[in-house]
Amino acid sequence: MWCEVFIDAFRIGGVVLAVSVVIISYNRPGEIKRNISELLYELNSEVEVIVVDNDSEVPVRSVLVEFGERIKIIEMDNNVGVAARNAGVQQATGEIVITLDDDVFGLTAHDVQLINEQFREKESVAAINFRVIDDLTEKQINWCHRRHLNEWGSKEFSTYEISEGAVAYRRQAFLDAGMYPAYFFISHEGPDVALALMNMDWDVVYCPDITVRHAHSMGGRPGWRRYYYDTRNMVWLGVRRYPLALFLRKVPLHLMAMLFYSLRDGYLSVYFKALYDSTRRLSEVKKDRQYISKKTYQRFKEIERYNPSLLYMIRKRVFKREVSI
Repeated sequence: MWCEVFIDAFRIGGVVLAVSVVIISYNRPGEIKRNISELLYELNSEVEVIVVDNDSEVPVRSVLVEFGERIKIIEMDNNVGVAARNAGVQQATGEIVITLDDDVFGLTAHDVQLINEQFREKESVAAINFRVIDDLTEKQINWCHRRHLNEWGSKEFSTYEISEGAVAYRRQAFLDAGMYPAYFFISHEGPDVALALMNMDWDVVYCPDITVRHAHSMGGRPGWRRYYYDTRNMVWLGVRRYPLALFLRKVPLHLMAMLFYSLRDGYLSVYFKALYDSTRRLSEVKKDRQYISKKTYQRFKEIERYNPSLLYMIRKRVFKREVSI
């Protein structure tokens, strides 16, 4: 298992890469204070900790005043969504950048060693997705990868997905890939960057040995957001990255699924607004279009071989309301 690490060798002879942790926060004062308190207790002072405040009503700086200069705070003029992650990564000094949501806890010094070792030993890897468990139940959640969770949740594998709030990057690779598209705001920015990295011959992987806890705070999460952003941004992801054959195979099916979820859960008007907004800004999205290469498409299809069947996905999702993002 390549996610296993030989800590003694790491301590004695390993080259340690500088690490930054970047956390974005919006209207969750309790969560960000807990997060920073736990991180600073766990991590040594060589790990840079950056918090990006997405224009919270209670400024993060006032919530974290007791931690002083141990953390760096970046304040956005308004809530810019995923662009705040970009700002944090741009100002980070580490060769490795770990990005977390403010309600994602449990990163340990041991995890940082694991991450460092993975990037040092696996030179083709640009992004490592973490295993995410519920903060209370410890059930594995936030599974974005197109594989059976029960079979693959404890195994390493290559993926074309990125769990943006629980992932580690090679900083320069992330920057070279163009970072997250700011106009996405939230949703599907992970696979967009994953495909950009794959286009540059990088690998994106899932490593279950690095586990974090998600409290899934509802602060800053309006109920309609999944139905809007999942719909709109899938269109934009397809336009930006998919060749025509892949677009026709993936996007209509996704839109039909989102139509069903929106109708079932009472967000039909949100769904149609998302479709309208996706077409209204297509000219802007097309300017950034960079289709995946034939080589990347072949890698994409190889990963897809493990996709659960359509029947499995219908059984899993049709009767499950309000799947969170």
